[in-house]
Amino acid sequence: MADNLDQQIKTARATASNQRMDQVARLKEALRVARSIGLEKPPIISDTLSNEVSAGMNGALTYMRGTKALEAEIANLEARSSDDPFIQDLREKQEKLSFLRTLKVDPSLVAMYQQDGAVSQPDEPIKPLKAVILLLSACLGVGLGVMVALGRDIWRRHKATNGEELHR
Repeated sequence: MADNLDQQIKTARATASNQRMDQVARLKEALRVARSIGLEKPPIISDTLSNEVSAGMNGALTYMRGTKALEAEIANLEARSSDDPFIQDLREKQEKLSFLRTLKVDPSLVAMYQQDGAVSQPDEPIKPLKAVILLLSACLGVGLGVMVALGRDIWRRHKATNGEELHR
C-alpha cells in the first residue's frame, strides 16, 4: 500500500508539472498575441459586460489580460519551485504514506496458517444416488406399513378379549 501511495504521489507531481508547463506555453502564446496588438493593460469594460468578458478571458481570449498581467503570471509560474500546494489531496496521501512507512507490526501477534494441500475440483459433480434413495424409501415404507398392520391387529385382539365382538 505504501508503494502504491508513493507511486500516486509521484504521478500527481509529474502531472502537475506537465500542466504547469502547458499553462506557461498557453500564456506565452497569449503574450505574443497581446504584444502584436499592443495591449499592455486589460481594456476597461462597462459594468454590464464586465462579467461576461472577464469570464471569457481564458482560452482564446487570454491575451485580453494584457502583456503586464501575462508576463507577471508567466514569471510566477516559471519561478515556482514546487507544485505541491496546487495538487489536490497531496497532503492527505503524504500523511497516509508516512503512517504506512512508520507502521510497525509485531510478528508474534500475526497468526500464520498453512494450507494442507492444493484445492482441486472433483472430476465428476456429486449427484444424489437415486437407486439408494429409492431402496431406502421402499424399505422404510414397507417397515412402516408392517408396523401399522401389526398395531391394528394387536388393538383388535385387545378389544376382542375384553368382551367386544370382533367386527370385520
